[in-house]
Amino acid sequence: MIFKNSKYPEEAAEFIKFTYQEKNYVKYLHTVPIHLLPTLKSTRNSPAYQANEMYQRWKEWVDMDYYYFERDLARPTLVVNWDDLKLPFLLEIFGSNILPDMVTDAVKGCHRPRRRPRPRPGRRN
Repeated sequence: MIFKNSKYPEEAAEFIKFTYQEKNYVKYLHTVPIHLLPTLKSTRNSPAYQANEMYQRWKEWVDMDYYYFERDLARPTLVVNWDDLKLPFLLEIFGSNILPDMVTDAVKGCHRPRRRPRPRPGRRN
């Protein structure tokens, strides 16, 4: 996509053409295999793309990603239903550092997640 008011639209178009040539695109994807999936189906099925060592090692994981994508089951964090994206506060949370900060704190051991008390035998909770 190139914006109408781009300062250098011709250069942007040339960059896109260069980037999406299969050999360049595959090379780019291999810089972060598994983390960046190809947007082009032809590249996804390309032997050159699939020949990557990390791809081969984590193929089961990649297959699972595509399983969810193809069935429209993959959603952003905190989105259970697509209508959740209409909630006014959700985009503010996405735009803040709340979630990354919480994960970082948990990994560093700064905060421990709250746990529900274990049910006692013979008692209803």
